[in-house]
Amino acid sequence: MLRLTVLLLLLIHPGLALAQTVHPSQLNPRNAHVVSSTNSAAVVTVTGVPGRAARLISFKARCSGGTSTVTVTVDGSTVWATATGAIGSTDGGAIWIPAYLATVGKTLVVTLASCGSGNTGTLDAQVEQW
Repeated sequence: MLRLTVLLLLLIHPGLALAQTVHPSQLNPRNAHVVSSTNSAAVVTVTGVPGRAARLISFKARCSGGTSTVTVTVDGSTVWATATGAIGSTDGGAIWIPAYLATVGKTLVVTLASCGSGNTGTLDAQVEQW
């Protein structure tokens, strides 16, 4: 289904494929699967590097119980967030097409806040640094 969606987007907007062309040797994947300890946040951090930018492609998150919120920050400033309690016990997430691009040299952080007392959270993030 995702492959069909991407193909349709490229057919409708052929410039998207050209705008996102990056030589594979320039990519530095930072994909992550993080499970928080009880009562804690799950965090994926891509530390800023001079001359390189972090790119957030997607995330998926869930709680063992309770609800939570996902925030995306760049150098400490929130640039995107789910609604309060949007993440529950089934997978929730977002995909950016084209990918969300942080400013060159800035640190990108994706955070699944604590899912509540006695619960753990799982965060999967697909990110690159190039």
